[in-house]
Amino acid sequence: MQKIKMISFCLGIIGCFSWGLMAQNLEALSYAELDSIASLFLQKEAYKQAIPYMQIGEKRAKMEFGKQDSIYVEYLSNLGGLYYLATQYKKAESLYTEAKNIYAQFLGKDDLDYVFILNDFGRLYQSMGRYSQAQELFLEAKNICVNLNDDLEYANSLNNLATSYFMMGDYFQAKFFYLKVKKIYAKVLGRRDPLYSIILNNLALIYQDMYSYSQAEKLLLEVNQIHIEAGKKESLNYAIGLENLAELYEKMDSISKVERLLLEARDLYIKIVGKNHLSYAKNLNNLAAFYVNIKEYSKAEELAFYAKELYAKMVGEEHPLYAISLNTLGGVYYHTGRYQKGEELLLKMNKIDARTMGEKHPSYALGLSNLAVIYEKMDRLTTAFSYCIASMIANSDQLDSSCLTLDKLDEFDYYSKDVINGSIMLLLEILRAQYKKTGEKAKLKQHYQLAQAAIRLNEKFRNEFINEEDKLRILGSNKSNISEGIQAALQLEEPIYVQEAFSFAEQNKSILLADAIKGNRARVFGDLPDRLAEEELQLQKKLAELKKENYSVQTADEKARVNRELGELNLKIDSFLKSLKDKYPKYHALKYENITAKAQEIQSLLDEKSLMIEYFQTDTILYLFALSKDQVALYPISIHKDSLEKRIGTLRNALSNFIFNIEKKAVADEHYVENAHWLYQKIVAIALKDKSIKNLIVITDGALGHLPFEVFLTRAVKGEKDYRLMPYLLNDYTISYNYSATLWKDNLKEGKPNSNGEILAFGATYPKVDSNVLSFRLPYFLDLRLSLSQLPESEHEVNVLAQNFEGNFLIGKQANEQLFKEKALGYGIIHLAMHGRSNSRIPMLSSLAFTEDNNHRENNFLQAYEISQLELNANLVVLSACETGYGKFEQGNGIASLARSFMYAGAPSLIVSLWQVNDASTAVLMQSFYHYLAAGKTKDAALRQAKLDYIQSAKGDKAHPIFWSAFIQLGNTAPIAIASKSSSWKYILGISFSVFMILWAKNWLNQIEKK
Repeated sequence: MQKIKMISFCLGIIGCFSWGLMAQNLEALSYAELDSIASLFLQKEAYKQAIPYMQIGEKRAKMEFGKQDSIYVEYLSNLGGLYYLATQYKKAESLYTEAKNIYAQFLGKDDLDYVFILNDFGRLYQSMGRYSQAQELFLEAKNICVNLNDDLEYANSLNNLATSYFMMGDYFQAKFFYLKVKKIYAKVLGRRDPLYSIILNNLALIYQDMYSYSQAEKLLLEVNQIHIEAGKKESLNYAIGLENLAELYEKMDSISKVERLLLEARDLYIKIVGKNHLSYAKNLNNLAAFYVNIKEYSKAEELAFYAKELYAKMVGEEHPLYAISLNTLGGVYYHTGRYQKGEELLLKMNKIDARTMGEKHPSYALGLSNLAVIYEKMDRLTTAFSYCIASMIANSDQLDSSCLTLDKLDEFDYYSKDVINGSIMLLLEILRAQYKKTGEKAKLKQHYQLAQAAIRLNEKFRNEFINEEDKLRILGSNKSNISEGIQAALQLEEPIYVQEAFSFAEQNKSILLADAIKGNRARVFGDLPDRLAEEELQLQKKLAELKKENYSVQTADEKARVNRELGELNLKIDSFLKSLKDKYPKYHALKYENITAKAQEIQSLLDEKSLMIEYFQTDTILYLFALSKDQVALYPISIHKDSLEKRIGTLRNALSNFIFNIEKKAVADEHYVENAHWLYQKIVAIALKDKSIKNLIVITDGALGHLPFEVFLTRAVKGEKDYRLMPYLLNDYTISYNYSATLWKDNLKEGKPNSNGEILAFGATYPKVDSNVLSFRLPYFLDLRLSLSQLPESEHEVNVLAQNFEGNFLIGKQANEQLFKEKALGYGIIHLAMHGRSNSRIPMLSSLAFTEDNNHRENNFLQAYEISQLELNANLVVLSACETGYGKFEQGNGIASLARSFMYAGAPSLIVSLWQVNDASTAVLMQSFYHYLAAGKTKDAALRQAKLDYIQSAKGDKAHPIFWSAFIQLGNTAPIAIASKSSSWKYILGISFSVFMILWAKNWLNQIEKK
């Protein structure tokens, strides 16, 4: 069941009071003294104590000046403000109504004081849940302010108007006005004024509801920082910022931060306003909802009930805030199996929401959806279905019962992305349950069509975001829709559904890389002026640089500055992209066109000897798609994700852990042969029925991307292990890898970049460094540099290439980052023999380690984010370095590796490693690979033959896959021309292998000695 978040808007100050000293005899006090005493109580938020002083002032002004005087009207308005703050709304409404009418009739509307009354009155109506009436007052205030020379009050009116749009579910209008307010506040108040934080807070709430969590976080962190700098950590707005940040972190699943922030806010509320205050009640409700989320139901029930009672006392049982407390308590009842009690509360909530917000509102929609959840649990599936449909209709101003069809849900706009996605997931469950119960194919088809529409809808949502983090979050949530669609396609048992299911799986593969390619194409073919295309690229570059800096800053102040700059830049990019959408529709259409590969397209591009195998992993099933020239097959493989990952981890350790292979050789051998054969039988063999297939194109999912399929064993191996004679899958197939079928298709159609056939090769060295000399480096990079061991063969590897091919071959201090950036654009092949370092926590900080040359401009660690910003013309990038193809798996985007960054930079084909490699065996493999590449073989065939030659030349354990299997070929496999020099390759390979044998033996002895 979904909850309603208890957000807190910062609305500004109500009324204007002067300062003075408190006196004793109320009737004897002057107007100034009455104002001063009331203001002191107001400052302490003791609103009820302030009321008598305003009442005396109001009564005296009426007698002395009459009802048509501005002083009397000001007292009426201020008294109304106090009743509002004391949550006595009916009295406040009566006073505001009288003040407004007198001013309009006798004093004139074109006055700033009249604007104050309108804004205060509108805020009262908002608190009462009467949003339409509030909006009318705010619009009137805004229109009057246009003719008055007061930027700040104009901005306040816009802020109130924006908030009313938000409360009524119109997020785009709200965002539009908030951005206007932000601009005015920045100009008039400055960006460090606590009042400026008001608009940042409100903007953050908009971004949060629009799924832009990264942007919302940046803004809320800045809100808190502004209050800290201003010495206002014990202010109401600071507490509100903490609570809103907690709400955001709960949505982002950063659960460890939530309770601490909510409790800190609660303590501040108690200290500032006490327990009989709306802010405190909201906090209790939010704490209750949090405890429901972490399944501490007894705590949740106690807090939810107390919050409900407080709301009933302060705002009455017809108020939207009271309705929200009913939703929270109803959620507790649902999760503890008391469905009828939950139903009763939610029905009451829905009546309140319908009356106060209308039947086209996200809160009303959420209430209907939550009722559907309860009815599904009660096995009242028809009722649950009806409520779910009603929820969808309530969540859009474009939908009604006459036009709603499940296969077209993606064609409409919705108030809340959260609510529509929740409704869709629930409806999928209901349809699945109905099909299981009745066996009606119509229900299964509806289920399939709904999943299909949900995938498209989330694609549309993703295109609205600029932050990768937010896009990845949408991709993660879309996985369940994809899984539902594939499952239904299998059950429908018709070829067309299997073909479409393949496209579903493609929606989960390297989507952000595909987005980047579409963006590049749109800039070229979308009629975008060069100036704007360059501006977009510079904005992207600046964003990448700030994100990188965000991870490397050392102090809290620096962190706050970078967060502030990120927030501002994101707003600027958001505005820039919106202007491009409006002014250059062709560019926008190209950038966001759906290029997802269809099965028939892939089949048309495959030859008769090639088979594409693509995986899609769920928690309990691994789906295997097998596409050949004349067939599309889908195999559901029953295996739990955790079990599969354990197998993969065990095999990977046996393939990559040198120490394990030395110290526990027998165990390592068994781990290898058992798991390599098990994985072949379980996840590959079923697709390899056609014996005419010779080439495999592999597209992995999840942890499968951490393994080379070449090492799989096609039959069981018992007894002694002769690694030269193992039944490797490599023996039977040429294997290449791709991030997605869409990218494979696009790569083929794009053709090869113009290449000069020359090689740019770097062989880095790692001599001992003096920490004092490098004291100007950030500690992170200095520590990383000190951890690097020498690679004796890197220089030899590059020198051999220099003897046989044309190009530029740099070793030692010349193999530095600055020279690479200067020269990379001009070569057809790039070869980098150096250490690679994968950063699994922050993939964008993974790096290639060039030689240290004490350069103050570059740190000689070429990081993933820098690589992605390069422009390359290379047909092939060979990363003869450790872990360049390895990285963290990102749902919907694949393995976040250095290799992927080179594809962002335009490289269509790569040779990469999946773990730390032996540099001596690498040198042999690379020399052999280039020999076959120069002879005209395709890239994947050249690498395969190099591995086979190595295996046949090695003896005993030296043929173990640990020495040759780490490298895989990724992307375009087409042969390329290399500008060669004449040489005797057999002689060179023989010498290289002899060198490898000596180095391998030394390494083995060193490990034994360490043991």
